[in-house]
Amino acid sequence: MRRIILVVVIMLGVGFLYGTTPSRAQDDAEPEFIGSRLCFGCHRDVGPTHLESRHALTLSAAADDGAIVGDFAQISDALVIQLPGENEPRALTPDDIAYAVGTGRNVQRYLFAVESEATESEESPAEYLVLPVEWNVRTGQWQPYTLAGGEWPSPAYDWEDQCAACHATGFSVETGAWLEDGVQCETCHGPGSDHLAVVRSRGATPAEISASIVLSPDSAICGACHSQGASADGHPYPVDYVAGDNLLADGGFTLFPPGDEAHWWPSGHARQKYMQFNEWLNSTHATSLDGLRASERAEDACLVCHSVDYVWGRVPGGAEASEDGGTLASVTIANAAHGVECVSCHVIHPESGAPAGLDFMLSAEPYAMCVECHQDTDVTGVIHAPVKEMYEGEALIEGVEGVPSAHFVAAGGPTCVTCHMPRVPVDAGTRGSHAFHPVMPGAALDVETLQDSCSICHADQVGAAGLQQLIDDIQADTQARLETARAAMTAEAADWVDAALRFVEGDGSLGVHNYVYTDRVLDRVERELGLIDGAGNP
Repeated sequence: MRRIILVVVIMLGVGFLYGTTPSRAQDDAEPEFIGSRLCFGCHRDVGPTHLESRHALTLSAAADDGAIVGDFAQISDALVIQLPGENEPRALTPDDIAYAVGTGRNVQRYLFAVESEATESEESPAEYLVLPVEWNVRTGQWQPYTLAGGEWPSPAYDWEDQCAACHATGFSVETGAWLEDGVQCETCHGPGSDHLAVVRSRGATPAEISASIVLSPDSAICGACHSQGASADGHPYPVDYVAGDNLLADGGFTLFPPGDEAHWWPSGHARQKYMQFNEWLNSTHATSLDGLRASERAEDACLVCHSVDYVWGRVPGGAEASEDGGTLASVTIANAAHGVECVSCHVIHPESGAPAGLDFMLSAEPYAMCVECHQDTDVTGVIHAPVKEMYEGEALIEGVEGVPSAHFVAAGGPTCVTCHMPRVPVDAGTRGSHAFHPVMPGAALDVETLQDSCSICHADQVGAAGLQQLIDDIQADTQARLETARAAMTAEAADWVDAALRFVEGDGSLGVHNYVYTDRVLDRVERELGLIDGAGNP
């Protein structure tokens, strides 16, 4: 699987425009991969930052400067391996490494080139095996990399069959060759030959240029690699998928569903690496646009939180394009195509000179990003999604003084990510979940290695079973009080009563985000409706 050497051609400049599935430039032939250096000939603002990104460096030739982060001078039994073609085990050296896999956020793995008579020919690509050892960046130690497929070398360590499509651009499962190391432009934007032809035609309109390349916010583009599933032929990645295709088309790639014990914890969180798309697909983020359309109060302004199309200010496939690549048509509930997608939170191409410190290519500090949408808005005309106000204790209801959650005011206390994106055991370490719900204490009771989101801080106060009982009691009590209040409401009830109930309902936690404040709000409602007296008695 050798790399194909790229020919560097500098193109005439053109802006980076918005499009969907590319149109054919000359005929109906399938577009071809052309290589990122042709892209960077025009998109010079993107190249430098992308080439330093973890995506671009997810596969690096061992000869590349700084590619190998593991310390091969360290003495370790894990490094002692009998390589194919050799008679006895020995310690690996950097000279045995053909490629480094990953930049080493958590671990780094390595490829060994299997030499044979066939691979000595330029027409036959080399074959690679993933070595059964990895460098643990966090511990600074070598450790075995053991796969379920058997002892090394076994089919489980076959680079082409098991890994290559998500670590190389323009990979061909038929030939085992690829165009570029790492996740480069055409992995996410599709083969660029049509785009190149349209740009070089010089008479193309902005809309035609836009339509000749994939610039979609579709999470499936990320999901092609950030997922676990199987192709119809058994490969663990979507064979022959290119950006703009239907990733989950019938007969193509099938995700491992919740309930598959090998891939999911009982809590509903993924237990294998690279399952962010599996988790996201089961979250309400994935259905945010459909949920909006089902609402009687839906209006286009709601799209600011329910559709990334609106945030980008562009209509996919619009007929006319403005100078900045957007389309002149307005984004509406009717024509929006995407809800809360990966790119709603993650930056595709960080700007040169952007402030450092935001890992995982996040577009903003996590808490600020979450509460940008998970807070009340004046768009709907009623209290809606007031999570921030409930958690921080902002006053929203007449006659009820706000009180912040004890979690919010605690030094180093939990934030949205702490509980809703918990770190769960995955492979040799942990990963932040994208299921967007806590690991409940009850769900982790019988799973020794799974840490629930509450016991991390409260284990010294009460056991997991007690914590789950407390949560159940709070939520059951809050739900019962809401139902009783709704049943007692009449047409004569003050408007603020409905607003107060919407406040508690819209927070969504049934009291868990801030029980003291929730209790105050419901007390005020119950007194107004005559359900309790001034002393709080029924």
